[in-house]
Amino acid sequence: MLRLNSKFHLLVTPLFTILLTNSGIASADAGTLQFSQATFNVHENDKTATIEVTRSGGSDGKVSVKCTTSDGTATAGSDYQAIPGKLLKWADGDTAPKTCNVKIINDKVFNEGYETANLTLSDPTGGAVLGTSDATLRIADDDCGLGDHWVDICSSGIDDSPSHATIGIAFGTDCQDKPGGVHLIKLSGPTIILRGDPVDAIKDHPQLPNVGEFDGHNDVIETEMVFLELSGDSPLGPITVRAGDGIGNLNNDNSLYSPGAIHERNSINPNYGIREADSFFNVWFEMDTPLGTLYNKVPFLMESIGIPKVPPTPTKIVDPFGKTITIVPTYLHPFSTVVGSGRVTLPLYKKGSDELVACFKEEEENWIKGIPTSTHLSVTLASFSAEVINQQVNITWETGTEENNAAFRVSRGIPLTGICSANPNDYTEITQVTPLIPSKATEMSGAIYSITDSNVISGTTYCYVLEDIDYNNKSTFHTDQLVSVTVN
Repeated sequence: MLRLNSKFHLLVTPLFTILLTNSGIASADAGTLQFSQATFNVHENDKTATIEVTRSGGSDGKVSVKCTTSDGTATAGSDYQAIPGKLLKWADGDTAPKTCNVKIINDKVFNEGYETANLTLSDPTGGAVLGTSDATLRIADDDCGLGDHWVDICSSGIDDSPSHATIGIAFGTDCQDKPGGVHLIKLSGPTIILRGDPVDAIKDHPQLPNVGEFDGHNDVIETEMVFLELSGDSPLGPITVRAGDGIGNLNNDNSLYSPGAIHERNSINPNYGIREADSFFNVWFEMDTPLGTLYNKVPFLMESIGIPKVPPTPTKIVDPFGKTITIVPTYLHPFSTVVGSGRVTLPLYKKGSDELVACFKEEEENWIKGIPTSTHLSVTLASFSAEVINQQVNITWETGTEENNAAFRVSRGIPLTGICSANPNDYTEITQVTPLIPSKATEMSGAIYSITDSNVISGTTYCYVLEDIDYNNKSTFHTDQLVSVTVN
């Protein structure tokens, strides 16, 4: 009879365990490796999908598993970056979740709805066993529009972008005074908007009017201003407007909850040949001012008319006459609310004392949404120059003041005679150099801007022109300050 002393037994047992493990026989103490859920959801404008893999039921020894992606309805290289087999490792005693993150590609293709990629766990080692080894990555399209009934196929999403607004504010206690003394204040800052899935209509909402009709089209999207913080300068000092409850669940979580909706129109715009939508928010806000923190007792209406897509970024379309038009929509037109016969007046109260100390107010009867529709752009251009540096053209401009200016754009042309002209027919080619560049200045102070044009050809002469775009989507070209450069 063979007898094993305790010392020899201790030496043999670990070896026996290793032999069993390496032979592919699972050890119950090594644990189960599996996806933390069967479906992972991500939006197309998110940079990364976090895929969590867990170890449970045991932690003995070192274990690993491979994580792999494959195409479902989504395509690797276009919608996401493929993972051919990422090795996830756990040390002895380690039960912390590991991640198999998938990079998401925002392809800017409209109306894709949801697309999917397959997730697979394989080749466990160290005696671990597989649990839920197959899962689905669901990628929601954040871009929809430019089609008939395009709102119907939009998916829920979060839009995070900078916003710009111009408000009229009168400091004092008499909101019913005659027009005058209103200061236009330009504000800018981050904005986060939550969009729900499309529905047929919104009825009997406690904070919203009825939107849409039950007509069989899911042409209404409930929205929420999750976060808004716009800052600017006023005659009394700096101002910051804050709105949104910061939660983002389409529910009323605190006093700054600001709900809204997008409603697709019933007819197609004959000028553009596309179906547009209108957006609005009922905004509850706080305003930090030198007078203290102010707030509104009735909701502030913020609306945008004629959105061709979501998110509502600048869009180039070709109208029925073959002309290319750039639409500059936004979720957030300047603040407005309509009282009485259509004048805009909103009292602002001091937090803590409820003292009326200021008003949002229009200065003239024909103003709409805080912007005078009868006036032209008022941008004082101090300088506009172009310089060739290292085979690139650097364009710089400085403004003295900017009133009602939303953004700039720079275009260039190749002159037929080598001399700049305000006549478009004097050029062989006219090209937009930049997308929209948001305004940084105010009606009281200017700003300096600079861009680089790297897509130039040596030996070619270019003429550059600056364009202003206001909040009503009207453009002004500064053809009196054309600049010319020849690339060496």
